[in-house]
Amino acid sequence: MNALHSTTHPNYQSVQQTTDAQRMWSSPALVGALVGCVLVAVAAYHGPGTSAIEAFVTTPSVSAASKVSHRIPLQRKAHGISSTPVFPRPHGVRQSGTAADNAPHTPEIAGNPAAASRFQWSPLLAIPVIIGAVAYVVSRAMRQTPTQPALKYSLKPIEVPSSVAVAMAGWTSEKSQSRKDMKLCATTTDQSLFEDVAMAPPDPILGVTQAFKACESPDKLNLGVGAYRSEEGKPWVLPTVKAAEAKLLELQEAGAINKEYLPIDGIPEFYSAALKLMLGDDCTPLKEGRVCSVQCLSGTGGLRLAAACIGQFQKGASIYVPNPTWGNHNKIFPREGVPVKSYTYYKPETCGLDFEGMCADLNAMPSGSVVLLHACAHNPTGVDPTEEQWAEIASIVKKRGLVPLIDSAYQGFASGDFDKDAWACRYFAEQGMELYLVQSFAKNMGLYGERTGVLSIICQDQDNAARLKSQIKPFIRTMYSSPPQHGARIAELILNDPQQLEAWKAEVKVMADRIIKMRQLLYQELKANECPGEWEHVINQIGMFTFTGLTPEQVDVLTQKYSIFLTKDGRISMAGLREEKCKYLADAMKDAILTHPEQVDVLTQKYSIFLTKDGRISMAGLREEKCKYLADAMKDAILTHP
Repeated sequence: MNALHSTTHPNYQSVQQTTDAQRMWSSPALVGALVGCVLVAVAAYHGPGTSAIEAFVTTPSVSAASKVSHRIPLQRKAHGISSTPVFPRPHGVRQSGTAADNAPHTPEIAGNPAAASRFQWSPLLAIPVIIGAVAYVVSRAMRQTPTQPALKYSLKPIEVPSSVAVAMAGWTSEKSQSRKDMKLCATTTDQSLFEDVAMAPPDPILGVTQAFKACESPDKLNLGVGAYRSEEGKPWVLPTVKAAEAKLLELQEAGAINKEYLPIDGIPEFYSAALKLMLGDDCTPLKEGRVCSVQCLSGTGGLRLAAACIGQFQKGASIYVPNPTWGNHNKIFPREGVPVKSYTYYKPETCGLDFEGMCADLNAMPSGSVVLLHACAHNPTGVDPTEEQWAEIASIVKKRGLVPLIDSAYQGFASGDFDKDAWACRYFAEQGMELYLVQSFAKNMGLYGERTGVLSIICQDQDNAARLKSQIKPFIRTMYSSPPQHGARIAELILNDPQQLEAWKAEVKVMADRIIKMRQLLYQELKANECPGEWEHVINQIGMFTFTGLTPEQVDVLTQKYSIFLTKDGRISMAGLREEKCKYLADAMKDAILTHPEQVDVLTQKYSIFLTKDGRISMAGLREEKCKYLADAMKDAILTHP
């Protein structure tokens, strides 16, 4: 535990003074100096009967003493020093020896050999000087050590926040450096604790909306955000949602509901109805009571809770996501220590599903791995497997011992048919596999800002489901304590009222049908203006998004020249397109492709196949022996610039 000694303690001053005194008397430099002074004094002065002194100071002959007696006064006078001994002997003190030695003390050394014999220098006098110098060096070194001496008396420690403790640790470890280079992280005012924090890149999707808002062009068009827009380009609050909010206000006025915290797992009437909407009335796991469900913060929150479960209870397992996938998938799972890998999904040559590549990758995954699947309306490609392909995928997953995680964000929104969009989830649920299921009501109920969703986990039995739910609750408690209630209460009222449920499904079909209509109109305009390329994938794909196949350079043309905003991967939100803007978008796409015909350049520069920049080929100039050569070159060009 890190603690600081309080300087406000009432006894702090006296304790500190005592400690300073102890530190002073224990200083090696001071001890060395005292010892040196004593030795100098003893060596310079012959006390009575001190034979030990004579061992240190050798008394020379009379002639030598005579020389010294004549030399010392001259040296001392030359330096302006008095000839009086440093430590004079008191008068009357007698010492054994010659008669001269027993003579009364004479303060003058000159002409007094006896006095000179008592003040003799020897090389041994350097010993105290050396001792003092060594002690001084040791003392300086001790003062440079980072460890601070503890106070003698134990004062009550003060608990310090971990962030301050870390800063203090950093300060202590660097204390030995030069003071001008020290980083006093806890107290300095000229350097932030976050000085080295790098600027994160903007979100690729939300950044599109920000750029759109900053644009002043009257022709601007936002095709980046995944939110529905009406034909007028406005957000649409569904009539059933408005009716549910009015009902909630009545219930609140009557005191039936309030703004208190929800239970940790949310509103049971909501997540039970949501699960029934997805899995149907005849779902075997539901009948057997082996499904663990909790309310969560829309789809993202549900994925994060699923990641926590994988990281905690499937340690070492990786999650495989389709390539490409929604960008947030790759960021959520590493937060819980779950490695993210990818599997083949999209085929650029056809702008469709690479089913063979997908199956091959599924068969190569280690047993116990988690495989993320989009329930319908794959984001960003809009490419979904057929029911037959879904059945084959489920067979491989079960055989390989993989764990499905099905992300459902567009039930009813993809085709306008809730049962059709739920087909894959219901099929997997009946295969006897344990799986994760995440539902979001942002798109199909328009509750984007209410963060309304459900995480469900199908287990082998009721006991497993109960124990798992008991462990998910602490995850929720430490993430956000309890879920928000407003959106969940809206969904609860709609899902549990048969009349409102049917009205809501009809509203969702209106949104889905408008998106389908935008696909048809855009396809017709692209064909009408002879835009280079094949565009059947625009009408074959499903859901909110179309994966156009435009390159980042072509996207830049749309944005910079036509104020059409979309993500760099060429994904277009069909929900943001209006009928009056279809021709404008088609013409802009044609210009972008003609401005940056990268695929045509590959054919010309790499394979010496010459054609017009719009990709037009003269079939009359093609020979049978060159058909395969051209086909391989076209494949390479498309893969190089999908």
